[in-house]
Amino acid sequence: MAHYPKMRPEEDNDGWTRWLAPHERKFKMACCDCGLVHDMEFRLETVIDAEGAVQLQVQFRVRRNGRATGQIRRWQNIKVRCIEEESV
Repeated sequence: MAHYPKMRPEEDNDGWTRWLAPHERKFKMACCDCGLVHDMEFRLETVIDAEGAVQLQVQFRVRRNGRATGQIRRWQNIKVRCIEEESV
């Protein structure tokens, strides 16, 4: 089983964390409050703008990781309760 170290994000006065640079193309991001885990993939894409200049654009995609979410919620003893919608 993967080990997920508990991190306390350093925040500035506006509530933002410090800038992070993922070490690999694949990256797992977990919510500190509810433990929901997403797999993230990053890539650099070369694009040509309207003036014909070549630029690099950072692109990413995200998907929910149910197995890692369950593992981290069990490890951190996070209980999530669903709130059902009220009938109108």
